[in-house]
Amino acid sequence: MTKPMPVAAAAVCLWLVCAGGLASQSAGQSPQTFRSGVDVVAVDVAVLARDGRPILDLTPASFEVAIDGRRRAVSSVDFIRYLPESAMAASAGGGAPRGTNLFPSDVPGRSFVLAIDTASFSAGESSNITRAAQRFVDRLSPEDLIGVYTLPQGDSLTPTTDRVRVRRALSSISGRRAIGAGQYHMTASEIIDIAAADGAMQPTTPAPATGRGVLPAPIVNDALRSVQLRECRSTNDTSCTAGILLEADSFGRQLENEAETALVSLQRMLATLAEYPARRAVVLLSAGMPISDRAGSWNSDGSLAVEVGRQAARANATVYSLHVDVDSASGYSAEGRRPRENIAREREVQQLLLGQISATSGGTLLLAPTGSSEVALDRLLMETSAYYLLGVAPDPRDFDGQTHSLKIKVSDRNATVRSRQFVWLPKKK
Repeated sequence: MTKPMPVAAAAVCLWLVCAGGLASQSAGQSPQTFRSGVDVVAVDVAVLARDGRPILDLTPASFEVAIDGRRRAVSSVDFIRYLPESAMAASAGGGAPRGTNLFPSDVPGRSFVLAIDTASFSAGESSNITRAAQRFVDRLSPEDLIGVYTLPQGDSLTPTTDRVRVRRALSSISGRRAIGAGQYHMTASEIIDIAAADGAMQPTTPAPATGRGVLPAPIVNDALRSVQLRECRSTNDTSCTAGILLEADSFGRQLENEAETALVSLQRMLATLAEYPARRAVVLLSAGMPISDRAGSWNSDGSLAVEVGRQAARANATVYSLHVDVDSASGYSAEGRRPRENIAREREVQQLLLGQISATSGGTLLLAPTGSSEVALDRLLMETSAYYLLGVAPDPRDFDGQTHSLKIKVSDRNATVRSRQFVWLPKKK
C-alpha cells in the first residue's frame, strides 16, 4: 500500500516506466522511457465492492492483464486514493450525513469534465440537467478540477477550481432537442420498434400475373398496435396507419443522425483532452441517446461506442454516463405529453448507447432521476475516490503507437472491475 501520489504524478495514466516502480512526470508532458531491463506501461483500474466502495490491499498477484488477448505480467501495483480509508468506509456505509464534504482538502484533487448532451433535451427541460450538474459540483472538494463541454457544440470551460466560473458556464446551457412530439406522439422506443417491423413488410396478396405488385402491409407488432389504438379511429384505419409508419421512419432516421452527431462531438472533445493527457473522468449528462437495438441496425454490433473507447484511451479519460431521466416524475414526457406506456423498454433504448460508451472507456452508466439524483452522484464520487495503477509489461512489439484491446481481471470474483477496453501504447523511438 502506498500513500497518495502527488497530482502531477497521478495525472498521466499511460507512460513508459522502468520495471520495479512508477516514475512521476508532470501532466501534459510527453511519455518518457526509462531503461532498466524491461519497459512497462502504467494502466489504471478501479476495483469495487458491490456498494461502490474501492477494494483495498490488492497485490500484483491479484490481477490478470491481457493485451490483444495475450496475458502480460503485472510487475507493480500502486493504490491511489483521494479519500482517507476511514472516510471511504463511512461514505460507503451511508454513515456520512447528506451534504457532508467527503473529500477533505489535504489530499490531491481529481479532474472531471462535465459533458452536457444538449441535443437530448429541450430548452424547457434544461433546468433538470443543469440542476443535476450543479449538485455534482457541490459535492466536490475545492481541490478538484472541473471543466464543462457543451455537446454537440457550444461554449466550453477548461478544468478549473473556480466554482463561480463553472456555475456560470452551467447556467448558460440550454437544450436543443430537434425532435418534438410529432403528430402521433410516439416515444423513442415506439419509433424504433415500429420502424424495425416496417422494414420487414410482406405483401397482402400474391403479385398479379402482370408483374405489377401491390402495396405491402406492415407487420403489426405490439408497438404499432399500441399507437394505432391510441391515435387512430381503429386499427383498420389505413390512412392513419400509413401516417404512423411514415413518421416512425422519418423520426427513426433523425434519431440515428442525432446519435451520430453526438458521438462525433464526443470524439472531438476527447481528441482535445488528448492534447493534455491528465487522468480525467468525463461525466456525460444526457437525457438519453435513443438508438435501435434491433439485429442488423445501424449500431447492432456496438462499433460506434468502440471508436469512442479507443479515443478515450488516447485521451487518458474514463466516461461515466449519467442518464438524467427528465420524464421520471410522471408517466408522460415533458414535451408534448407523450404517453410512456412501457417505461422499461423506453429506458433500454435511451440508455443503450450511453452504456456502451461508458463500458468501453472504463466507466459505468448511472440513472439519475429528476429530483432524486443524489444516489447516482454519490455512487459516482465513491467509485472515483481511488484506483490502482498497474505496471504491466507488454511485448516490445506492442509499442507501435496504436490502441490495443485491454482486459483486466481480479482474483476476487465478487469484485467489480472498472477498466478501459483499450490501451494506447506509444511508438518506441
